[in-house]
Amino acid sequence: DRRTPWAPSAFFGAEPTMDERQRSRSRSPEGPQEDIPVFLEPAIEEFVPVPKALLGKVIGKQAQTIIDIRHKSGAFKVDARDQSADPCMVKVQGTADAVKRARELIMEVLESTKTKHEGSEFVEVPKAKIGMLIGLKGAQVNEIQQETNTKIDVDFNSDPCRCYIKGLLQNVAEAKRVLLTIAMQIEDENSEYIDLPKNSTGALIGTSGFR
Repeated sequence: DRRTPWAPSAFFGAEPTMDERQRSRSRSPEGPQEDIPVFLEPAIEEFVPVPKALLGKVIGKQAQTIIDIRHKSGAFKVDARDQSADPCMVKVQGTADAVKRARELIMEVLESTKTKHEGSEFVEVPKAKIGMLIGLKGAQVNEIQQETNTKIDVDFNSDPCRCYIKGLLQNVAEAKRVLLTIAMQIEDENSEYIDLPKNSTGALIGTSGFR
């Protein structure tokens, strides 16, 4: 004769309490059920310093690089929105292992940026004028690349911007000459000229040009 034990909730028509559920499970034909412990590793927060000039490299185009860092590391937050200081402090949150991995990935991006153009020739152009050199949708710089058979990589993260040139030695020299010519023309557009009498030119320049 198997009888169901009496519980107060059964009499009053209420939902069974937690204790009643546990007692019911302990008397079930299947036997007592053990609780499975769940251990959650505590989250930590860390700030990774990144030079403001290189922050764009860490974020990436359409934030793709920083999204990849978060996914690969397992961190649930990699936040580079605070750009009020230099270096910028990138906030990383997650487990200790995830934060450590995210920091390593950020440092890898910074190191690759430093060595990417090591030994490359470059031309510097003020950031305010770089668009005039590149041309509409990069048309002008693409044309220079095709004509000189070189690869030109513009680093927008500094001012002046640097146009790095890669290719064969003679091609790089030609591309650099073209870029310098355009850069000088851009600067020359904002210059003003004053006509001076020929006999006063020497007085303005001075002996051996020292004035």
